[in-house]
Amino acid sequence: MYIVANPARIQGEQYMETVEAGAQVELPAGYRRFLEQYGPGTYRDWLYVQLPDPEVLKPFVEYEFWEHDEESPITLEQLAECVVTMSTSDGDFIAVHPAVDGLIWLPRHSEQLRVWTVEAGETWTETMDRMMRESNVQDVSGVATFDPESESRQFVFMLLPDGGTEALRQLASECSRQLGGFDLVKEKEHSCYQYMKRMGGWIRYNYAYGKEVKVCYEAEQEQVAETFIRWLESRGCKRHAT
Repeated sequence: MYIVANPARIQGEQYMETVEAGAQVELPAGYRRFLEQYGPGTYRDWLYVQLPDPEVLKPFVEYEFWEHDEESPITLEQLAECVVTMSTSDGDFIAVHPAVDGLIWLPRHSEQLRVWTVEAGETWTETMDRMMRESNVQDVSGVATFDPESESRQFVFMLLPDGGTEALRQLASECSRQLGGFDLVKEKEHSCYQYMKRMGGWIRYNYAYGKEVKVCYEAEQEQVAETFIRWLESRGCKRHAT
């Protein structure tokens, strides 16, 4: 697994024990070990591993977003008792409940809840990969990436005004060829990520939109990031105010 930046070690063991006692739930051991080693962050640019949150789903009870019939793993009332452990960039929640053996997937774009087992002996990365692979929601081929949460993370949004998907592809290729220094490059149909530990971040080319480039870096590595930002500007990219 490629770690984008130095992970922030958390002192969260006591907090997790407090959540477990309050919700009367046992958090998966692999999940706890993952958090203790890497802290919160985003796995494979899609799945956000977070500290357990027993509050986030309580407001959803009154809206009845998901079906709660005899086939549902939890009742509507039990929804408020769930502890969220992960979420996705699509707005899904993954939670645990004391009455359910496994992980409850609460999808944003479906009314059907699903339960995933946590297999004995699996690492948490293996569990996450299996969930994504078997549900066909995310490509799990290639090197897995984990982007730790950081309070010092900086972002620069840029637009290529006269660009397009092919123009961004050429820009990404030219950047790799001329500047180089990337530790990992992951190119897919809709995006390209160029990762660099020396910058503590990455450059993302949004092929789907056809104009957007986003530079992510640690504040202390601003000088490194500026080298790439100035190069992108020399190729016609404009800084875009957020």
